[in-house]
Amino acid sequence: MKIFLSLMVLVIVLSGCSVQKPIAKPYQNIQDLLNQSAVLNKHHVGFVLKEDGKATPMIEKNANLYFTPASNTKLFTFYTALNMLGDSVPSIQYVIRKDSLIVWPMADASFLHPHFKTQKSFDFIKEKGKSIFLVTGRYQGEKYGSGWSWGDYNDYYQTEKSEMPLYGNVLNVTTNADGIPTFNPDLPNMFVGEFTTSNQAKAVKRSVFTNDFVVPKNYVANFSQSIPLVMSKSFLETILTDTLLATGSVYKPVVTLPWRKVPASANIVYSVATDTLYKHMLQPSDNFMAEQILLNCAAANKMTMNTDSVISFAKKSFLNDLPDQPVWID
Repeated sequence: MKIFLSLMVLVIVLSGCSVQKPIAKPYQNIQDLLNQSAVLNKHHVGFVLKEDGKATPMIEKNANLYFTPASNTKLFTFYTALNMLGDSVPSIQYVIRKDSLIVWPMADASFLHPHFKTQKSFDFIKEKGKSIFLVTGRYQGEKYGSGWSWGDYNDYYQTEKSEMPLYGNVLNVTTNADGIPTFNPDLPNMFVGEFTTSNQAKAVKRSVFTNDFVVPKNYVANFSQSIPLVMSKSFLETILTDTLLATGSVYKPVVTLPWRKVPASANIVYSVATDTLYKHMLQPSDNFMAEQILLNCAAANKMTMNTDSVISFAKKSFLNDLPDQPVWID
């Protein structure tokens, strides 16, 4: 009886202290959520839920309608890569001529990318200790994907495409708790481009056509920004040369060469497992990864290195059973 009375007192006290709110009626099931949601009812919404292996959907709404696909197109890229690449990413092709290492890049998005700690192709180039020549001109296309706006050139999601990406083709700027910035790659110490400080700047702003930057005079703590880089032959030579020098070895400057056909005797160096690349593309929905994976598919299959050639091939070879041809742009 004492325990019962104590519990009753506790209930009364707690109920007196609580804020009285009407209890919202919970949705009975997913179908109710779709039909009654104040948010979803204001928008064009489609939904399909199917049990694995079953043909008939359990729940659907507007399932027969088309929607603006946005990053769902990356699923086409993912499926194409599953059919065109093996279990590892082909990174570079090469031949050795006496004291020279001649390299044909294959659009490997993971090359010197900070997300990927294993760098097999970079280590291969470094450990050969040869004069390095990069054969450029394999990529035949624009630096931006179809539909991109020039006004977004400074935003992380609009990274340039290239046949030999470096550091994800972006400048990563982060600060610690004291607001001290770190640059990756360390362009200020490489003397690549100009870094001008501004009291008005709240974030980093790149020039439209060059790797010149306006940066905040005083960064805030725990700041993070990724700014696309302008990729050029001279920039490629400088950054790769300086990165090699930073390993502690002495090298001659990296030199780019105009396009010449890949010889039949060329070997391939593979880098990361392809599934790690796909994961990085799909989970954060990385536009740069998606664009580069298509170019990588082209290089791996001796096709013209551009987006259109791979998309055309994939539509005919892997997606020819679709009821309508996809408009495949990001």
